[in-house]
Amino acid sequence: STQAKTLFPYTTLFRSKSCMELSSLMKKFYGLKQYINLIQIESSIVKIAFSKIGTYPLQAIIEQTTDNFEKNFIIFSIKNHILQLSEDCFGTHVIEKIITCYDQSSIQFIYDMVIYNFLYLANHMNGLCVVKKAIIHASNQETIDIFKNLIINNFMKLVQNPYGNYAIQVAFDVNNN
Repeated sequence: STQAKTLFPYTTLFRSKSCMELSSLMKKFYGLKQYINLIQIESSIVKIAFSKIGTYPLQAIIEQTTDNFEKNFIIFSIKNHILQLSEDCFGTHVIEKIITCYDQSSIQFIYDMVIYNFLYLANHMNGLCVVKKAIIHASNQETIDIFKNLIINNFMKLVQNPYGNYAIQVAFDVNNN
């Protein structure tokens, strides 16, 4: 148990006995390394996403998540910061990686945020990247139809913006495929 305490120095979550037992079960069933990495960075995931040095290792962790516990762990950590991450030159890569690697059903809240802020993000240098990934990876017909309507209804505003213009191009490419 002293060994377990030294493995998880960055969080208070694992100080109680029941949490120690949970960490023991996680070690047995899911492998130690990925969980230790996630637990150690739990409180700093958003700060890491905004960091030039941290964004790429965090993307690698996102790409390597294999079960719902890991995915939900990451999703919960960033859920209230989606718009800010989408606007940031480093954070946008994290949101894009999540859109690319996770099923739409588990991250519908990201699609909802993109839809709600569509024109703003499509006309934003970094937000555009998130919009493009969302359009490309949308798998549910309702979301696809909403994107089509947003592009049609905002066509002139998008065409006149150097970034918004790319959102239209991606939508055409997706529609043609």
